[in-house]
Amino acid sequence: MTPQFGQSGTITIQQDGNGQWHHVTFDTAIENAIAVLGPLTRNGADPLTTRVRNVTDTGFEFQLDEWNYLDDWNISEIVSWLAIPEGTHTLATGQKIVAGAQPENVTFRDVSFGDSLEDAIVLTEVTSVNGPDAVTTRVRNVTDTGFQEQLEEEEALGAIWTKPSRGS
Repeated sequence: MTPQFGQSGTITIQQDGNGQWHHVTFDTAIENAIAVLGPLTRNGADPLTTRVRNVTDTGFEFQLDEWNYLDDWNISEIVSWLAIPEGTHTLATGQKIVAGAQPENVTFRDVSFGDSLEDAIVLTEVTSVNGPDAVTTRVRNVTDTGFQEQLEEEEALGAIWTKPSRGS
């Protein structure tokens, strides 16, 4: 049996409109944890994304992030989360999972898995609070060796949007 190396869960929360942060505590410590959230339920009408901060070996904080023109208040939503140690991990099935973190910006840039992955699936998360504006990640051109990613703000704030190439 393969030992457990990460944790996952769901949490039901209601955002109060004051930039409220919520805390998840791991059952056991995860060294150099990488955390991702989503997908969110669509119980409310306003568009949402998630933001994570203060990821440690024992847990992390997150919030639901609305675009700035909205009120930052939401009815109860269910959020799923996954946390695993940074690095490459091989499951008992032979499938590989790669977890990592890197700085991003508003233009697409190449991200390498550092390994070849068959039928790669990419999950991304904003894990900083470098600015007050809501942001989300955009992913395109996923291959067995990597993908392209960018940050995106709401259009009214002058965010840069790059038109995907054909086939993306």
